[in-house]
Amino acid sequence: MPPVATRMPTWALAAPVAPGLLRRILNEDEDYADSKVVEGTGRYHAIAGSDPVPIHGAEEELAARISRSHSGEVWLLYFDADPLWVVAFENGEKTVDREDDPFAVAAELRLSTLFPPKKAEPRGFILVEGASPEDVARALRVPVPEPGGRLHLEATPKGTLGWTDGATLDVRAAEISKKLLRKVYGVSDGDSSFHVRVFESGEETACFEDPTSSWSDDCRVDEILGETTPEQILRAIGAPPRH
Repeated sequence: MPPVATRMPTWALAAPVAPGLLRRILNEDEDYADSKVVEGTGRYHAIAGSDPVPIHGAEEELAARISRSHSGEVWLLYFDADPLWVVAFENGEKTVDREDDPFAVAAELRLSTLFPPKKAEPRGFILVEGASPEDVARALRVPVPEPGGRLHLEATPKGTLGWTDGATLDVRAAEISKKLLRKVYGVSDGDSSFHVRVFESGEETACFEDPTSSWSDDCRVDEILGETTPEQILRAIGAPPRH
């Protein structure tokens, strides 16, 4: 599987030619010095740029030239245009010039590698010490959830662990703490950051962050529930494993 891009391109030239040829074009043409070759997972590979370019710009001449010497359509995909636009050449002649979805065309050409992978949304949990699921549901002003629903409230030896499918519940930690007069841990578990905010009677009393930043300077602690790493803290609160 070819590596995917690390930043979103503004435009791309997609052609059914070998990546090596596209690299030679970049090396020979100073106009594309800031562009790069992105390998697809099928016949098509691409030259991708992150600089803004006008539709019907100089890259059309390059697309026409490649199409004259190689069979198949050569596409220009404008991801940063308003409206979104696509252009195609075949045998040196323009065959497509229209408002269209360049992201869909890229997918059809098996060029999803043009785009950086979507980051997973952070998971959010609350742990309400000494409270039952019924207590927490009352604080949230919702019925006690049935098994299989989006909201999960699970009784644990430490209290009630709560989370939702497709949303975060940790942002309600202060509110729940104030209503129930309980200590509540609000946990955000993301791809690149992890933090825990601790509330007592609605007031923030501690926070844990990994990696640390200035956000946690005023309340930072080194451990939560006696644990010092995100993995240990997640186990301590009883969080379900990542899928």
